[in-house]
Amino acid sequence: MKRIGFWACLWWLALPAQAFEWQYNALLAQQAQGFKSVADQSRFAAKVFTFEHADGWAYGSNFLSVDMTVPERGDHQFYGEFSPSLSWKKLFALSALPVWLKDVSFTATWEKGEYAEAKLIGLGVDLNLPDWDFLKLALYQRYSSSDFYAGDQGSAPQLTVVWVRDFSTGRVNWLFEGFMDYAWAESTLGRSDRMLIQPRLMVDIGAWWDQPKHWWFGVEHNYWHNKYGVKGVDESVTQAAIKWQF
Repeated sequence: MKRIGFWACLWWLALPAQAFEWQYNALLAQQAQGFKSVADQSRFAAKVFTFEHADGWAYGSNFLSVDMTVPERGDHQFYGEFSPSLSWKKLFALSALPVWLKDVSFTATWEKGEYAEAKLIGLGVDLNLPDWDFLKLALYQRYSSSDFYAGDQGSAPQLTVVWVRDFSTGRVNWLFEGFMDYAWAESTLGRSDRMLIQPRLMVDIGAWWDQPKHWWFGVEHNYWHNKYGVKGVDESVTQAAIKWQF
């Protein structure tokens, strides 16, 4: 976590404040039962608190997310990731892209958990589809390490899909967002192929007191296949979620 914060600060400090074209910040609180322990596959309840930040600047964008999980038993756990991207459209002044393509980017991600970390580097494709605010596909090469396997390193491809869709039904605003990660097996770390999907559907409750698109309430479904790469450990949990966007 400290290393992620360090590199994130360096990245932002290297840019003048006026260089940012837009910013997004949000705090989320979620609660659910049915999380599964990898150690013994027992079930437990937990609260999850998340800070999200995204910004755009002259040559690309950044994303930072930090989670604190508070289980009903055991210690708090932290997880963070930092993802900078460099836009081909901005770097090379591309103007004649296909109508379905918004941009292509050099992209990287640094993930850090309590017992493992990973560095990913690859290419991203931003799609331009009707009614979708954001839809990005990224193909990475993933380089992992784990405290459970001292000195071992793992490497494998990973496919990531991220989406955001803001829509209305009558006078009600909705937000459908989330991501999917599919990572191939890392045999040197004993990890199988794994998939994590987290779709989130929320209603704009802030509109009820004249603060539209600031307060959201809804559900997030968390599905793990081979959680953390442990074969046979699958998790499916639906969480109540509230989000403050500022």
